[in-house]
Amino acid sequence: HMLKQGIIGMGSFLFGAFGDGFQPFKHFLLASWFFAALALVLSAKTLSKRLHSERVPFTKRRRVSRTQKATERPRVLKLTNLPPPLDIQVDFVLGSTVLLTVLTLILVGRLFLPASAPTGPAGEPSLVSALLNKMGRLERAADEMNRQLGQANQTLLNVKQEVSTDPIKELANRSIPYTEEAFMEAIKQGNITNINLFLQSGMDPVFAKSQGRNLPLMVSLNERNAGDVLSLLVKHGIQVNHQFTNHSYSGPKFSTFLTSAIEHQNLALLESLISLNAVLDQPVETYGMMGLGYRTIPVSAAISFRYFAIAERLLDAGASPEAQDYQAYRDARRAMRKYGKSQWSAAIEKVLLKSKPKGHDFQRIDAEMRIEELDAEIIELYKQQMGVMAYHDERAKYDAQMKELEAQKQQLLKLLPSKSVNPKQQ
Repeated sequence: HMLKQGIIGMGSFLFGAFGDGFQPFKHFLLASWFFAALALVLSAKTLSKRLHSERVPFTKRRRVSRTQKATERPRVLKLTNLPPPLDIQVDFVLGSTVLLTVLTLILVGRLFLPASAPTGPAGEPSLVSALLNKMGRLERAADEMNRQLGQANQTLLNVKQEVSTDPIKELANRSIPYTEEAFMEAIKQGNITNINLFLQSGMDPVFAKSQGRNLPLMVSLNERNAGDVLSLLVKHGIQVNHQFTNHSYSGPKFSTFLTSAIEHQNLALLESLISLNAVLDQPVETYGMMGLGYRTIPVSAAISFRYFAIAERLLDAGASPEAQDYQAYRDARRAMRKYGKSQWSAAIEKVLLKSKPKGHDFQRIDAEMRIEELDAEIIELYKQQMGVMAYHDERAKYDAQMKELEAQKQQLLKLLPSKSVNPKQQ
């Protein structure tokens, strides 16, 4: 019973497959079936008359041997050993029969299966019928799920479009958590609307941090609209010169918007600070070698990072060259000694020109810097002398050069007031 049921199901599947595959050619198949049937009838009738008139006995017909060589075997459809006028007609009849059989299978599967699906011996639905029923149910279930999902999306969209007067609820409508990390991320991304909602809700930007990073640092990391973010913060009471505390492994560090703008080379933030009249000479704390912090002035901080264009912009915006006893000029002289033969030489020259002291201050600062340069040359000669053996001619040459530099240093020291001499230079 199971074998019969499987055979009937497989036949139903084949009927359906033939019908579904050739559905677009339905009318063409009907016409082809009609002409194939007509050709079969006419050719069979003509062949019957020829056989009767020729009186070919049945005993003369023989099968082609399967072991016969391919070159000696007749055509595929030539299964009889008839005279040439008759074997062509036989081939035509057999070909028409095969074509008609194939077309009949296709048309039966297309025309009769959907209307009345075949069933098994016990009346069970066939394989194709079961598959069609299941596919129909799955399609209806998918349509229903799509409809419900569309309703849910529309409901969620309507909820998000609701504008609440409560800034915290409005942030929730935007799927933004009310945390310091989310606030700092909005600062970094430059989302003015979300920043304003956080500030209206009472978020304190002075003490807010994200992974230890304070407000100036996050604003300086904003590469989109740092100036607009700073203006919004100022409207909510933030002072542009406020010193923020940031803890590091070397201890607490005090930072400002200006130092963060210099350290991260944020020119947009720098221009916004200049327009808001930030103090450009205020001593700041930045980091140097090995991340250790030290106090200096903004122009010198820019020079230490080799941001000479920022140092020049600060001087043009009103930073005083006299700050910290012409600290900017001193650092520019040191940078020229170190990078004088690099691509930064032209930019350093501009900083030197705009921070250069005047009058007696220039003579004093120039003498002090010259003494510092002589000390560096003497130390370098001493290092080279240590690599030469005693009583060697090269060692005597180094001794003579060092004595000459020491004499120049003593002459410069006489030009300086005693109080201006650095104890390290004596």
